[in-house]
Amino acid sequence: ELLFETKKDKEAFENGEITLDELLKKSKKKVNGWPGAEKICNLVNKVAEENLDLEKISKSKNADLKALGNLTKEYRDFLETQNALDFSLIQSYMWNLLSEKKVLSDLRKKIQYIMVDEYQDTNHIQEQILLKIAAPKNRICVVGDDDQALYRFRGATVENILRFQEKFSKGECQKIELNKNYRSHPDIIDFYNKFMSLPYEEKKKNGEIKATGSWDGDDGERYRYSKQIKNAGKQNRKNSPYSGVVSLFGEDETEWKENFLSFITKLKKSEKLTDYNQCAFLCKSVKNEKVKNLVNFLEANGIPVFSPRSKMFFDRYEVKLVFGCFVFIFRNLEELVLGTHGYRTEIWDYYDKCKETFVNELRSKPSRHKELQQWAAKKSKELTFLKSNTDYTFANMFYQMIQFSMFADLLNVELSSGVQDLRPVYNLSLLSKFFSQFEYLNKVTVIPGSEEKRKDILSKLFNEYFNFLYDGGIEEYEDYDMVTPKGCISFMTIHQSKGLQFPITFVDSLDNSPSKDYTELDEEINKYYYKKDSWEPLERTKYFDFWRLYYTAFSRAQNLLVLTGINNLELNAGGRSSPSKYFVPFVKDLPEWQILFRRNKTELEIEEVKESDIKHEYSFTSHILVYENCPVQYKFFKELEFSPVRTNSIMFGSLVHQTIEDIHRKVLEGNTSEITKENIRTWVEQNYFELSRHEGLYLREGTRDNIAEHVQRYVDYASKDWSIIREAEVPVSLQKETYILEGQIDLIQGKGDTVEILDFKSGDKPDVNTTDKDERECLDRYKRQLEIYSHIVEQRYGKKVSRMHLFYTAEESGNPLISYDFDSSAINQTINHVTEVVEKIESKNFKLTSKRKGKQCTECDLKCFCDRNCK
Repeated sequence: ELLFETKKDKEAFENGEITLDELLKKSKKKVNGWPGAEKICNLVNKVAEENLDLEKISKSKNADLKALGNLTKEYRDFLETQNALDFSLIQSYMWNLLSEKKVLSDLRKKIQYIMVDEYQDTNHIQEQILLKIAAPKNRICVVGDDDQALYRFRGATVENILRFQEKFSKGECQKIELNKNYRSHPDIIDFYNKFMSLPYEEKKKNGEIKATGSWDGDDGERYRYSKQIKNAGKQNRKNSPYSGVVSLFGEDETEWKENFLSFITKLKKSEKLTDYNQCAFLCKSVKNEKVKNLVNFLEANGIPVFSPRSKMFFDRYEVKLVFGCFVFIFRNLEELVLGTHGYRTEIWDYYDKCKETFVNELRSKPSRHKELQQWAAKKSKELTFLKSNTDYTFANMFYQMIQFSMFADLLNVELSSGVQDLRPVYNLSLLSKFFSQFEYLNKVTVIPGSEEKRKDILSKLFNEYFNFLYDGGIEEYEDYDMVTPKGCISFMTIHQSKGLQFPITFVDSLDNSPSKDYTELDEEINKYYYKKDSWEPLERTKYFDFWRLYYTAFSRAQNLLVLTGINNLELNAGGRSSPSKYFVPFVKDLPEWQILFRRNKTELEIEEVKESDIKHEYSFTSHILVYENCPVQYKFFKELEFSPVRTNSIMFGSLVHQTIEDIHRKVLEGNTSEITKENIRTWVEQNYFELSRHEGLYLREGTRDNIAEHVQRYVDYASKDWSIIREAEVPVSLQKETYILEGQIDLIQGKGDTVEILDFKSGDKPDVNTTDKDERECLDRYKRQLEIYSHIVEQRYGKKVSRMHLFYTAEESGNPLISYDFDSSAINQTINHVTEVVEKIESKNFKLTSKRKGKQCTECDLKCFCDRNCK
């Protein structure tokens, strides 16, 4: 269906006479583009999630199963050539590992108890893995709610939780019901109890009434745990006398939006609503035009909205300015890329609008944007008449661009100011990622001087890459610490809301109806592979999933549940009514929202949204040292997650570390005879192959020779006594009251009751007596890192750390070590220093407190930005 143009092609593929790659090359269908590729992803995921025997289905007499088997084989062969795994295959590899007795035995010794949350969302292979590890003692506890099983489309099966007890001997597994709701208004609890207990009935043509949505099977099987949730919270009908469930409709979209705005305005005016984040709007899709129109309407009327998954990224002003600037710089871009024969897609209209937006902004503030206009004009002239390769890329141009006030004003906002102010910052961060990702995928290290090559790379960037992103839509930044950020009404899908709670919950998409969510392939897998019918009747699963989806939405509400949308129940036969017939019995008698405001007052009580108390993890090298080195770098590359333009110097150090790790592995395995000069060079090349493909960076052969020399110098030094090595690449963590500090010790060595720790540095060894302030501060930071690692080692091993070392692999003739004694009495001072850094990070304090540094700033992507904005 996806691949085959002719019956002959299909038969050739099924018989293994043609590969998928060959088929795609000759096919005009191109797998229906990206939607087809997505379908293929779902198919190969299904094989892994159902834990199907690939050999068995490949030999099936059923044509579809055989094609699925061959397709999956070829896909997995391709992943293997790329040394890659996807998530579903990770599960398959885990299952295969458990077939090795030693692996399974070791795991069972280490894992004594298993607790699994959200068990209703597990798939077939996940349950098999869990039960195999838990056996034979079966010390496993699973927690879940079958009424919130929402992920069938991702391979999850509610059967896992509904039939969990059947996996064990009678009486061995105990079910404990948690049926008390401590958070919601009693009306809300009554509403969703009623919603789940009444099956939907349909009349058949002969007048017979059939309960199509019933949870009861014909054979006595039941597809839901019988439950009635009870109110056990502080809200009751005496202290919460208002109606906990109301409707908010409009006869058309305009009236609905006006009513919605009026409701929010009245709540705010009553002072019962103290922050917009006490409201959440839930729907089936935030990309729905009606929902997006409501978002725009509220924002236009001064009510901020947080809706990162509405895919409105390309509509944002700051994004249009960046694209407009690039189109301004690359003169006649469309003509250059498309010529006279290219197909003009919708994105070229978007680029025209972006250029217009950029030019209008330049003209609106000519004096303020004068330097940006001069820079862009100069860059445009340079690239138009380019004869040789540049020494910069598109990502470099982006970092030059943001130095100017048009973009710098957005970036200089206080990070604690709220999500509306921060959205432009995060969108610029996303753009930096897109440019970096494009250059990685296409191995772009310069803008070519050759017009033909330049045309090719511009076509790939603007006509293919951004066109793909534009067509698919981009979700904006989400901070999972602030699901409902202050100052905004959160708009999210019902799936996103699972596990959360909101004081006021609006539920939309009430025009929705149950829809089929299974394919003929699902039926074939059950029939030909499992030799049985689906446990849940496939024709009824659409009803089950429908009830579960809206039960999840309704049960998110704490103080007030508002059913909302357009009310057009008077549609003629054949029209799509809203609410749909599935909701009419539950909506028709609900009081309207105005009942909450008698005499301009309301008895509604709304709880405040509690701030997240998540304890964050920080790495000493990736967080603490980066912040101490430069708070501005931390702000951009860690906090805001801008993507740096990759440098070969980072790759150099990584290769040195990875190859030394290979050395230590051989030592600890007792294979020191394999540590030869030839093998070291081989390991460097192997690591380089993987790292260069991952990072999109390339090193000359001479540079790789230099890396091997770094490693060889360490081997020459350490091989005098390999026996002192205890452990290598040791992960460590320090638990503090407000944060967790993570790290990795390169090497633990020593004999007897004391140990020494060692950290490798691939840069030049500094003079320990240096008077240079920057070098002195750098050494002090490294020493603090070693002190904390030593403190953790003493706690973990109960052995004293006698010495701490920095090993500089670049040192050719002198002593490569800088060594310190560990003074445990000073550790509290060191930890207090780290805590102060963490407090600055969490308070969003990223101001420079010292002068900028020469070499470090010269090589930084933010140099141009800081030259203008970090005086």
